Amino acid sequence: MNTMYRRMICTYLIGAWAVTSVQAQDWSKVTIRTVPLADNLYVLVGGGGNVALLVGEEGALLVDTGYEQTIEKITAAVKAVTDKPIRLVVNTHWHFDHVGGNEALAKSGSVIIAHENARKLMSEDRHVAVIDTDVPASPAGALPVVTFADSMTLHWGNEEVRIIHVPAAHTDNDCIVHFTKSNVLHMTDTWFNGMFPFIDLNAGGSLDGVVHAFDLALTLVDDKTKIIPGHGPGADLADLREYHGMLVTVRDRVRAMKVEGKTRDEIIAAKPTKEYDPKWGKSWLDPDTWVGLVYDAMNRSATSSNDLEAIKRFRAAHDRAALALDAHAMAALWSEDGIILPPGSPPVVGKEAVERFLNDNYSSAEGARYIRNKHDYIDTRIVGEWAFESGAFDAAWMAGDSDEPFTMRGNMLRVLRRQPDGTWRCARAAWNIHDQSGPTDTD
Repeated sequence: MNTMYRRMICTYLIGAWAVTSVQAQDWSKVTIRTVPLADNLYVLVGGGGNVALLVGEEGALLVDTGYEQTIEKITAAVKAVTDKPIRLVVNTHWHFDHVGGNEALAKSGSVIIAHENARKLMSEDRHVAVIDTDVPASPAGALPVVTFADSMTLHWGNEEVRIIHVPAAHTDNDCIVHFTKSNVLHMTDTWFNGMFPFIDLNAGGSLDGVVHAFDLALTLVDDKTKIIPGHGPGADLADLREYHGMLVTVRDRVRAMKVEGKTRDEIIAAKPTKEYDPKWGKSWLDPDTWVGLVYDAMNRSATSSNDLEAIKRFRAAHDRAALALDAHAMAALWSEDGIILPPGSPPVVGKEAVERFLNDNYSSAEGARYIRNKHDYIDTRIVGEWAFESGAFDAAWMAGDSDEPFTMRGNMLRVLRRQPDGTWRCARAAWNIHDQSGPTDTD
């Protein structure tokens, strides 16, 4: 990985929230550092959250806009790279260190894109409990004018930019941004590299959602991917795996103690992050505060028996349809905004597209039949209207006249969404295939 990228300055300007007001900062001392990641792709560090800059023939595209007070320095950094105007802005979530420059850029003609919940929260007066800060509603001119519910793909210059909503993570409106051709992934504030993650409970965030954002990221990256966190230095696959392991370990420890009946104070006193504190516990978000936040997030995401039974019914219906190689029945179990993300391939959006994808890949072989279809769901977590299932699969089927089974083994993540009638439908599935064998053409 590029040495300069690995040494990218760790700014943590968000830490100013916990120390003093934004208005009290000496903004004249802020500097913006521009780090090249790939041809025409850069990260701008120092003006708030890490900002990605993509330059195409059409103009410049920014991912996030930093603070209101730093937008002039951010735009100056863009002008030092290109004389093209900033045409598009993608907001990764609603927090003011990521959307503060929106109004100024919109006045100059930029089109602002964000998840629909980001626009909603930006339109309201909000309170961020963990830092005890009131955030006034954004001015109308700063609001996104293009919103989406699940995902969006932009084609800018020679790059494919996939914007993927990760539910109930840092907030309820986080989106990770994948520059597929450049092999760069912007994790936004689902990852505070170098510190424990800040979770905005009042905005629908949860630790389970952050963990599953990392689950999804692990299906999108390889050992050459450059990863931009929301705050902190650039990272790679090894860093991603290490941080993911910490998140899962701490989450499971806190949950186990909570199940044992320990109180919030008792769990904090047990120091479930002890071995991780030297590396991630030195920021403004100290270990005790973060463990309390994890506990509070679990209290807000209690799983009901009705939901568990409804998810079991979904799973049974899905497996029946899979065994029958019935693409129509499987697609019927998807939400309208359903999306499948096999690593390295474009998204498949909408139930009709899902059905075509399944027909093309699983059920078009004449005489095909499953001889093994096993899913070991090792983890199910429900957070509000979202459920996350992760586990392993082991499948094999016979196709046509072949006398050799086609087999696949791997790990999967499935995101479900509760419907108004209390049922659950699949909104996204992503998987890593560890190994496969058999006929190369099953049609």
